[in-house]
Amino acid sequence: MENDIKVISIEKRISIRQAAEIMGTSEQYIRIGLRNNRFPFGSAVKLSTQWTYHISPKPFYEYVGLIKKERKEASSQKNNLSIASGKYYTLYMWTINLG
Repeated sequence: MENDIKVISIEKRISIRQAAEIMGTSEQYIRIGLRNNRFPFGSAVKLSTQWTYHISPKPFYEYVGLIKKERKEASSQKNNLSIASGKYYTLYMWTINLG
């Protein structure tokens, strides 16, 4: 049985189209939200007369719930202390047909 969930590497940026598809909204919704600082995952900057958008992958995937945060703990057998290690992220994404 084929699994629709795939682990992918985190890219440098996400397009407006990809974000809209993943969130199930229109591209305009994403643009306006970014322009008005409504989302914690990106920004919009007006350069002369044209807007430029940037969506950071990690905050975006956290916002939409595609990143599963895992805490791993290691224990020391000598002194029986638990040492909390850093946070680990696993990114799960559904395959989306954009064409």
